[in-house]
Amino acid sequence: MLKMTRRRFLAAGLGGGSLLLMGSGLRWLTSGYQLQAGEVALGLSVKELCVVRALVEMFFPASGALPSGVALGVHQRIDEEVWAQPQAMREDLQAAVQLLEHGPLLFGFPGRLSSLDVPSREKAFQRMLASDQDVVVQAAVALKQMAHLFYYGHPDTWKAIGYDGPWVQQPLPPESSARYQSLATESRGRLARGERS
Repeated sequence: MLKMTRRRFLAAGLGGGSLLLMGSGLRWLTSGYQLQAGEVALGLSVKELCVVRALVEMFFPASGALPSGVALGVHQRIDEEVWAQPQAMREDLQAAVQLLEHGPLLFGFPGRLSSLDVPSREKAFQRMLASDQDVVVQAAVALKQMAHLFYYGHPDTWKAIGYDGPWVQQPLPPESSARYQSLATESRGRLARGERS
């Protein structure tokens, strides 16, 4: 049996403290993310979908005749688009979302992007857009462009912006969209029954 010396006691205490710090750090990175009713995360993780929802909420609050982006499901549409991409592209988009979530800490903000109030979130996002770090700017621009594409491509925004719609009267979504909708419906059914995905 090992004799407990002062040195071993201190080493065990420091080792245990380090493990606790790492555990709480991991919990901080992954906790506090919950899907709202009707949401499913197929292309993104639950955390990533919550971050994208926070971005959409910031970009598109309800304003006059324009509905909110969250109400239109823009974040869910981004999840669909990520899901439909090849593995390498999907991983790049997921990494971009993770970078934006934790980026505010590098720009003087005291928390994750999704935990900031909307005005602070806007300031943090603007600082990331204006950064001299190309990878941060590229991540911010990519997510902003995707969100804008799906928001202004939604029929419920067209009247407010004076667009009378596409010439094609019966849009034909890609095959991947039908598969995504089928999987999303299955996933919502499992969640409603209390099953894990």
